[in-house]
Amino acid sequence: MSNDIIYSVNTTLTGNVYAHNVTVNSGVTLITNGYSVICTGTFTNNGTVQSGYSNNGGTGTNGTGGSGGSYTSSYGGSGAGGGYYSGGDGGAGGNTQVSGGAGGYESNNGGNGSSTTGPGSSLTSNLIQTWFNNGMQNYLAGGGGAGGGSYNGYQGGNGGSGAYGLYIQAATFVNNSSISLIGQNGQGSSVYGGGGGGGGGGIMLIAAGDISALGTITTTGGTGAGGSGAFSTGGGTGGNGYTISLTYKEPPILATFISSTASEIISEKASASATINSSPSFATGSLLSATSGVASSATVHSNERPSALASLSASATLIASSKVNAESSTKSTAYPVNTASVNFPTGVLYYVPIIIANGQSSEVPAGFQQKVQLNLSQYSQYLNASNTNFNFQDGKGHTLSNWLQFNGSTYTYWIPLQSSIPANSYGIIYLAIYATTYNSIDGVINGMAPNLSQTYAQYDNGGAIFNYYANFTGNVLPASWTVYGAPNYSVNNGLSYGNNNRGGFTINATMNVPFIIDAYIDAGTGLNGELDFRFASSSTSANYIAASIKNTNSGSFASEYVVYTYLNGEYTDGTASSFTASDSNSIEEITVSGLNSSDVSLQYENGSAVSGPSNLSITSPPYITTYSQSTVTNVFLQYLFSRQLPPNGIMPSAYSGPTAKWVSKKVAIFAVT
Repeated sequence: MSNDIIYSVNTTLTGNVYAHNVTVNSGVTLITNGYSVICTGTFTNNGTVQSGYSNNGGTGTNGTGGSGGSYTSSYGGSGAGGGYYSGGDGGAGGNTQVSGGAGGYESNNGGNGSSTTGPGSSLTSNLIQTWFNNGMQNYLAGGGGAGGGSYNGYQGGNGGSGAYGLYIQAATFVNNSSISLIGQNGQGSSVYGGGGGGGGGGIMLIAAGDISALGTITTTGGTGAGGSGAFSTGGGTGGNGYTISLTYKEPPILATFISSTASEIISEKASASATINSSPSFATGSLLSATSGVASSATVHSNERPSALASLSASATLIASSKVNAESSTKSTAYPVNTASVNFPTGVLYYVPIIIANGQSSEVPAGFQQKVQLNLSQYSQYLNASNTNFNFQDGKGHTLSNWLQFNGSTYTYWIPLQSSIPANSYGIIYLAIYATTYNSIDGVINGMAPNLSQTYAQYDNGGAIFNYYANFTGNVLPASWTVYGAPNYSVNNGLSYGNNNRGGFTINATMNVPFIIDAYIDAGTGLNGELDFRFASSSTSANYIAASIKNTNSGSFASEYVVYTYLNGEYTDGTASSFTASDSNSIEEITVSGLNSSDVSLQYENGSAVSGPSNLSITSPPYITTYSQSTVTNVFLQYLFSRQLPPNGIMPSAYSGPTAKWVSKKVAIFAVT
């Protein structure tokens, strides 16, 4: 089973779709009906995709027309006001983040709806997760058009409904045809009455690793209907929506499918039971397995909010569950070690399975540094106050090396995997919990970032985890760093430099392409301050590719980051991304996936990734330098490391908790944040 969905007949969705690849064939219409499409592979539209309507148009009445329905948190277009007829005012259009159009009165038509200002640089994977958990339509749908007014027993025309929004997530997004999120037109009165207002247009939200073809996407508001009879007026036009896109390195909504046959599934008894049908809805957190009730397709549907569900095909079973992560406020269960079918060392009392799911077409190699994020408050009933009585195990009696980052709420562990994970497959590791008196932190196997211990770098084992690592312990530069230019700098458990001088450092380390550099950094607060990581073919080459962070306004931290090239004396920028930074350390992530400048991308403070122009190539391994411009008041670099590039640039997903406890040989899963 490939977990691919091909729509070859006209289809209206009854729930979210989770799949590997999704294709809409030419000549076919897919109405998403307020639901999302989430792929681990490619979404391809060769037909027509329509979002459908939210059924929130106001009713035309005898008297003042009914108001349109509102989505006050939505970025969609607001609804238009209804028309007037001889004493019966039109209703007001439904609000989004902007007010709907005013109702018509006397000789005035209903007011037009308005468009909102988009989220801009605040759009992040975390924000999309929040929208998904709260219901996407609360943020993407258009406001309803208002009904027209009338009098003396007559009735105005009904308002048009706002368009649903649409969220599509895919590793690759390809729209070869058309997608429409158009507000519904208002209706006219059958006899005497004001015309109904048009519904607002919806928001098209795309999160993708790569947007290969955007195609035609239409998000206009619906048209208001004209009035009927003398002294009548028409409804207004709904406000327009628009398209928002986020280029991700890790998908906002984690959904991974791994193929299996039903005979290979051995699971625990389901905690909920239900009839398998085209739109099942089960209790969140359920573990489900079935051997009968074969569905007609491999399409998986759910309600708008994530819930556990299952859909069967003749050759495979999908077992589904909600991902246990930071968004859940309930406690998660760790399992007594005597229930395990795997081996743990003496002293382990409880364990939590963690599935590492590779939904890509190439394997995850052994030694790959896997990112695992945990909300340890989920397991507070098992952990000591310092969260140090656990480690990570392979289920074969071996402890896995790991290194911790902590941002105040989320614990991020980097774990080199001992075994490879094949394409479109998975591996399982375990959180192994000991007695609360146990302390696993030793700085050898179980370590942490240098700034997390009371004594700087006391338990820092980053050098054993990453391909290259520097933490600037003490007061001298690492042996692999040499000065060039004239930077004012100091080393004191971190590297400070800049202060109105030009210069930087050469990193004398071999980093073969492809690789990723992560830097924990404060880019400075001075006017026009700039920090570059530059990649060139040699120490003598005047041409280079630069991943640059810039502060453009002194004191306000209004900043941007960009990948640019310097070629034969000319600077060429790629697309820049703006953000408002705080004066504190943030993670800068630079990906060098190939030898062309367009293969270099930069992501900062969880913003969207930006890439360089395609006008310069370098050799591997590149010559790497850091450089600060003269007006930077201070740059502080806490630590820096390089790591392997994940398959196709997409980090394998990590799922933890009871919903990831599979006693099985191979499983087909999806999990949703």
